[in-house]
Amino acid sequence: MISSLFYFGVLFLSLAGWGMLVYERWRINPAVIPVFVFSGITVFVYGAGLLNIMPLMVTLIFLIGLLLTCYYTFLFWKKRVNLLSIFTPSTIIFLASLVLILLSFRGLIYSHYDDFSHWGLIVKEMFQVNGLPDGRTTVDFKNYPPGSAVFIYFILSIVGYGESYALMAQAFLISSALTVLFIFSKWNKIGHIAIALVTSITLLSINGMYIYTLLVDGLLGLVALAITIIAFYYRDDWRKSVAVNAPILILLLLIKDSGKLFFLINICLILWFVIKNQFQDKSIEKKRSKAIALILIILIILPLSSNFLWGKYVDKVYQETNYNKFAINSEKLMNVNKSEEFIQNLGPMLLKSSTNIESTSIKSLLILNGLALATILYFALLHRKTAKLLIASTIFVNMSYIFYIFTLYLMYLFLMPENEAVRLAGFGRYLATIIIYCAGILMVALSYEWTKEGTTMKRKIAQGICLILLGYFFIVPLGDNFKNMISNKPNMENSIRWGIKDQYQRIINAKASGSHVLYYSPKSFDDRGYLDYILKYEQLNRQYSIIRSINTEDEITEFQTKLEAADYVVIVNEDEQSEVNISEYMSEKSKYGIYKVVKNEGVISLEALE
Repeated sequence: MISSLFYFGVLFLSLAGWGMLVYERWRINPAVIPVFVFSGITVFVYGAGLLNIMPLMVTLIFLIGLLLTCYYTFLFWKKRVNLLSIFTPSTIIFLASLVLILLSFRGLIYSHYDDFSHWGLIVKEMFQVNGLPDGRTTVDFKNYPPGSAVFIYFILSIVGYGESYALMAQAFLISSALTVLFIFSKWNKIGHIAIALVTSITLLSINGMYIYTLLVDGLLGLVALAITIIAFYYRDDWRKSVAVNAPILILLLLIKDSGKLFFLINICLILWFVIKNQFQDKSIEKKRSKAIALILIILIILPLSSNFLWGKYVDKVYQETNYNKFAINSEKLMNVNKSEEFIQNLGPMLLKSSTNIESTSIKSLLILNGLALATILYFALLHRKTAKLLIASTIFVNMSYIFYIFTLYLMYLFLMPENEAVRLAGFGRYLATIIIYCAGILMVALSYEWTKEGTTMKRKIAQGICLILLGYFFIVPLGDNFKNMISNKPNMENSIRWGIKDQYQRIINAKASGSHVLYYSPKSFDDRGYLDYILKYEQLNRQYSIIRSINTEDEITEFQTKLEAADYVVIVNEDEQSEVNISEYMSEKSKYGIYKVVKNEGVISLEALE
């Protein structure tokens, strides 16, 4: 534990060096620095991965960061720079979140289905090959962008591989995006800090228990939200808006394919602010066309090029034409290949799911829309003021939500296999992404409208009461989600994953890591492939087979066939069938459920491995 804290300590010192450089050189708002630095690191490490020099880039970034920390500490000691101003509420909140993450995620391991099917697997494979996944790896979803995995790889390269460390690294990235919510906070405005903190907790609650996984749906929504807030904050400074958002836009596209939707939304918003601001900037009056061309290159061409290069990389290293069931191709778009019944039911089914007020996240979004409408009417009727920002935000949010649901309709119709699309597979996670984005915008807009009022003491008291009420309505619909997230962290000690992790480790300790292993697990009879993905993750190969039942004659024959091909047998969980049909091969019972297959003149026996 002490050594781990040391490595995390030097990691944070390196990251601090980059943060001080960004702040001292460009005077970026401290709330933006964490996500800006993390995005920049991800972009450079990803680029190095395309060139097959990821370890070198990690080392350079880490060492240069440490040198920068020493350099700026020396300058501060000599009173040549003032770094105290960087310690705004956002900085303190971010640092506190890092400590909280280290304490809360300590000892956690992967538990979610998709951690083993992809998100945890790609991190482990990248750490094994010291680069982006390629033909040597067992990754199935080969064209999924590796953005979050690249950042996690950077962190793990410094602190060492560990599942809890990987979960911490993703949480660092999430925290950096949430820190942007404190962009308007100042020490003398406690109400700003409090409402931003409540907003952060609310958005985390929408993501819920997925915070303890490497799934990127919540992260995608938060990064998209951070870009929108930064674009608004720097709406009167187009240069900073472009420079700060450029690496974050690249990260957005590298997190997940659906990041393209949020990229499109945010690009329209940023360009609106930038072009509007440029026409007020007299310093570039004669060079406006060149400035716009440069902006388009930085904000559109560079991010899209990074995504394009990922596609080319995948084509090169795998050399397959069909490496992902969700890949977009002309055949899928021209031939729906779905039943008429499904096509007719998809629209109503998706509409019902996306407007289901029994969903806490949808209920929260409806309440926020109601609060926005009430605020607009309040300012219009009592103050004779038009809440332009809130009106624009409400329209923008609802249009974005409708657009996103429409794209989900197209995905289910054209890309997803019917056996999955018929139950709207993954809809809950996809919904969380857009709800985080839309709810976040409304909460920030509401907070901004109410906190910019209050010049007299009377108004400040009224403002404080309004902020308390806002915070109440923000968090109450998701209160159960928050309680569940805090009190029900994954407990894996009695899970199938924990047992298999221990069992396979004992096989490795017996220097038999390349052996074929037969697993018996009756409790995995209807697990939708959960055990298969766990085993592939643990072994990083396909040298295994599974038996889930040995009750019928055919099942017994299948067991005997697989037993003859196996080097080891692992009893994941026992039942009456295993007692009857497997125990006859044993001379003694293993307390760990692990047996070496011994073949002697055609006779098979199981030798307990302790």
